[in-house]
Amino acid sequence: MAWSIGEIGSADLPFVVKCLDLAGRMALALALYASSLALLPGPLGALVPARRTGSLVMAAKRTRAPNRIDPAKGFGVQAEQRRREAVTRKRARAASTDGPQAGSREEVLPARAGQAQQTDSGLDALVCRQHEENCVAAVALYGMSSDMPSEATYTGGWEEWVLPADTVSPGNAPYATNSLLLRSTGQLLSDDEAQALVRMADAHGASCGWDQRYPIDGYTHEVNVRDMPDAAAVLGPLLRERLLPAAAAAFPAFRPSSLRVYDALIVQYNAETGHNCLPVHQDFAQLTLNIALSASSDYTGGGTWFQHFGDVMRAERGRGLLHAGRLPHCGVPVDTGVRYQLVLFLISADHIDTAARLKAVGAALGAKAADPGGRATGTPVDEPLSTRALRLSLRANPRDAEAWAQLAHNSRWRGDGKAAAHEFAQVVELSGRRDFAALCNLGWEQHMLGKDEDALKILTDALAIGPPPGPSTTALELNAQHTLALVLIGLRRHEDAGLILENIVNADEKRAESWAALGLCMAQLGAEAAAMVCQKRVIALAAPAREGQG
Repeated sequence: MAWSIGEIGSADLPFVVKCLDLAGRMALALALYASSLALLPGPLGALVPARRTGSLVMAAKRTRAPNRIDPAKGFGVQAEQRRREAVTRKRARAASTDGPQAGSREEVLPARAGQAQQTDSGLDALVCRQHEENCVAAVALYGMSSDMPSEATYTGGWEEWVLPADTVSPGNAPYATNSLLLRSTGQLLSDDEAQALVRMADAHGASCGWDQRYPIDGYTHEVNVRDMPDAAAVLGPLLRERLLPAAAAAFPAFRPSSLRVYDALIVQYNAETGHNCLPVHQDFAQLTLNIALSASSDYTGGGTWFQHFGDVMRAERGRGLLHAGRLPHCGVPVDTGVRYQLVLFLISADHIDTAARLKAVGAALGAKAADPGGRATGTPVDEPLSTRALRLSLRANPRDAEAWAQLAHNSRWRGDGKAAAHEFAQVVELSGRRDFAALCNLGWEQHMLGKDEDALKILTDALAIGPPPGPSTTALELNAQHTLALVLIGLRRHEDAGLILENIVNADEKRAESWAALGLCMAQLGAEAAAMVCQKRVIALAAPAREGQG
């Protein structure tokens, strides 16, 4: 598909080269975990915690008196509200200009369907060269498969899951099928082959240490097969004679001889060490082959969760999952034991994934959510260049929800809430309203824009879906409860907000922002004594932080 690079100047190319190399070494994951309440779906009334006789809120309702406390004084949350009002005014001024929204489909996509887009030879050559270098390196390490069947050809079958057209790209190109998720019914690796790879990974981990793709505690440990010469020697023939032909047979758009192993990882999920999950992400691969190296009796829990289906899928040792790399998924923690997986990220010499490579640049340079709730956004390396690369990526593939999400985080960092809301809305639409993170992010942006009725509906939809599986469910739920409470405060539903906030501080008494917001609700309900209790809690929680700064 044609694409334009006119927005990136030639002066940026040396920097882009470095970024492509950096981004190419990471399996792209925006880790856009979102927050939610672990409550049953239904109308808002079902989402509010049950009223308790001993509740501060219910006591306030029973003893309600004229509010003699100025709610603008000393409740901590006021600073947050004043900041919100200032940001809202700033965004309103920014949004008052005419023309398409930054990052909107009208701006990102060509003005007319089928309009020819100019191609700049500089970046075009750069992307092609990076792709070719990856393919050459893969052949040097693992060799190249033949298009002719061999004696080791996989003869088992596949279970197939069919997805709607245009799920990952227009027409689901280049896959030429809507069956984008498959599970093998036979072994792709024998028990002996799987156990040999595990022994090599454990030996390497013990002597050289385990790697970690994501610099966040709690994520998996892994070893790259290229760093283990013995394992690479074992895996090479298996790839050439069995695994690559099996993948190509399942996706006929790819010839066996065209497939290259961009990366091969042995990943460890360990309940004891806590290196035990992967966030929701897409893979930097056209196909991902995920083969179980552990017997199901070695662990409990675990598996791979796919956003589109909302299901956790598992495979017995030697069997595997094969899927389009762009399908959002996450690695589910094991409850006990240790689980090993061989994960193969495959690209095709015949298909240069321009959109994914430009998205890699955008993700490497762009803003990141500083917490799983996504409200605070970390400082980007180069936001303008990131945004330009993402817009070019979306011209090549306007169906990539992950690129839209990264673009939205960039807009949020710039303070352009209207654009961020529009871009998060694109993610929600592309996911069929299944992306919990996007719904929560969109709800927050609508709240910050003063559209609390819209935010309430969006957050209700998110709560009906529930969060993806992971080890931080409780913290994420509390974050979402706090956001929902702020929306209710904006709607002047202080009793409902107070009940939610009381539930939060009962679960985690160290959440100062929730105590502050609860104090505001108590003041609005006329409960001076309860409001003062909340204010004292905020002061007590702030004291250690001030001492640490001193």
